[in-house]
Amino acid sequence: MTRYSSLTKLVVTAALGLFVALPAAAEKFSDPDLLIDTVMSREAAELEKTLTGLNADLTGAQADLLAAQEELAQIEEANADAVKAVDDAKAAVMSREGALNEATTALSDAEADLKDLMDERDALPDGADTTELDDKIADLTDQIDNVLTPAKEDAADDLQDAQETLAQTQEENAGPLQEILDAKAAVEAREGEVEGIEGQIADAQNAFDDELAETEMLVSQLSDEQVTAFNRSLNNALHNRFGVDIDPEDLQAALDGDFDKKQINFLTKALESEAKFLTLATETGNERFIDKAASEKEKFLNKIDSFAGKGEPGEAARDAREAAKDAAKATARGAAKQTAKETAKEAAKSAAKDAAKDAAKDAGQQAAKSAAKNAAKQAAKEAARDAAKNNRS
Repeated sequence: MTRYSSLTKLVVTAALGLFVALPAAAEKFSDPDLLIDTVMSREAAELEKTLTGLNADLTGAQADLLAAQEELAQIEEANADAVKAVDDAKAAVMSREGALNEATTALSDAEADLKDLMDERDALPDGADTTELDDKIADLTDQIDNVLTPAKEDAADDLQDAQETLAQTQEENAGPLQEILDAKAAVEAREGEVEGIEGQIADAQNAFDDELAETEMLVSQLSDEQVTAFNRSLNNALHNRFGVDIDPEDLQAALDGDFDKKQINFLTKALESEAKFLTLATETGNERFIDKAASEKEKFLNKIDSFAGKGEPGEAARDAREAAKDAAKATARGAAKQTAKETAKEAAKSAAKDAAKDAAKDAGQQAAKSAAKNAAKQAAKEAARDAAKNNRS
């Protein structure tokens, strides 16, 4: 899952009898894995929380499934006689159907042979001896009339009797049979719940793995100087309670803008300031911190391009992030429409257990994750604003 890099090295100085903590900054801050860990730390915590909840749900669903299976076994055992009676009646119907098919085939074959004999006789020239053919025709006609036709009629009567017996047996045992059907339906429903939760677990893990792979790819494209700059700038966030929400989109902005260490420092300061004041807004209920979060973030973003002397202040960083957000929203919207169509279709088919598996397999998975993050950030701002209003009242 997530790698966690050590942040200090301890060197034992025996002569002094002291433990000296050496930061080994050059080696630590140049480590790409440290940057990957930092970027993914919040996602790792969210994944752990999500999986903890889903695994608890899965344990409960599996227990419910086991209970339903045990109940089904008990119901089937208690109603074994009823099931056997119905099964025997069904077997009798199948046997009678086979006998009727055989009798029907035998009669059809005989009638076809009779027609052939009669056609052969009719084809003979006038005055030809037809005695042998006449005898064969007479014998076959007798067999058809007195043996094969009655046999087919008897087989049809037997089948009708068997079908009536089956209907009566099913009616007599309707209660036990329905009880079994209900128990089987309960088992299938529990199986659907288990499969649905398993699908959610797989989706959550896959989403994390996808973002981890993207982060690793982007970090590998950063220069050594950029990696070191990010690690140094983010070091403070690793040691305070506010943290920082840095995404692959931020790394992409640094790559697209070819940020130097000062620009990277401003980018991380922007993100740290936003996280700090949003947290304070939530904790204190003071909605002025929300405005402060936005203004502080904007202030640092404005400094990014000014140090490069190009474009409008903060343009590269903001444009890269906003473009990623817009693309995420558009793709997420399409994914949502597709998911809604699929969900409606599955509900019509009473196949709810398949819905969870399919939900995250449509187009736009990566962009949808980004949209979810942006939605979460917006929700944090709204939550802080609501908290502020509640505190004032």
